[in-house]
Amino acid sequence: MVSGNIVLAAGGGVSVGEHWTGSIFGMSVNLDTIVATLIAGAIVIGLGLYVARGASVGRPTKVQLAFETTKDAIEDQVEQSLGIRTAPWVVPFAFAIALMILFCNLLAILPTEEVLPPPTADTNLTFALSLVVMLCVWFTAIKRNPGHFFGEFKNPLAIIEEIVKPLSLALRLFGNVLSGVIMIQVIVLLPIYVFWVPFTIWKLFDIFIGVLQAVIFTVLTIVYFGQAVVNEDVKAAEGAH
Repeated sequence: MVSGNIVLAAGGGVSVGEHWTGSIFGMSVNLDTIVATLIAGAIVIGLGLYVARGASVGRPTKVQLAFETTKDAIEDQVEQSLGIRTAPWVVPFAFAIALMILFCNLLAILPTEEVLPPPTADTNLTFALSLVVMLCVWFTAIKRNPGHFFGEFKNPLAIIEEIVKPLSLALRLFGNVLSGVIMIQVIVLLPIYVFWVPFTIWKLFDIFIGVLQAVIFTVLTIVYFGQAVVNEDVKAAEGAH
């Protein structure tokens, strides 16, 4: 069964939004998105175990250096936004989010768009990720100062802002990854003796976009945590005076 079909070129065989679906507990689900997400998750966990098992101070592997560089960059961003001591748990949370999105995006470089497209090209996953982030942000704000958090909703603009945050997170990631899938499906319609040139170039561009979108999503996640923590602390201090 196929759902969400959007035909881009009539008669040309190019369509976007098709998923091979199935039923789980009576609900229709996109099985390709689930499988691709599990593959990306397995890669993240596998690399993490590999790095942990062979971690070395004197002779770090390239994978270890990549992990440490990513972690250091996230730590710096958290320190600038809200302070490591204020919220040390934000670093591992943002690190996990960054790696998960990165490897979900990088599945786009595989020639599997027809069968197994990158899961971040499905709004079901991007909205789930953004909702998880915002629930954690809201929980943090409520835990630190519930009165100030709920008091903000007296202003209708504050309600709109909180609704827009998860929407913008999800749609930005989805739109950029989906555009890459669309371009590949258009490129493969070219004659085989010329299509490999733009195909190769676009695959390289997919890597850049995949990394960039993972960075943007992670930075915005940290910024939202920073707003929740810093704003509530400032308001609490003002209230104390």
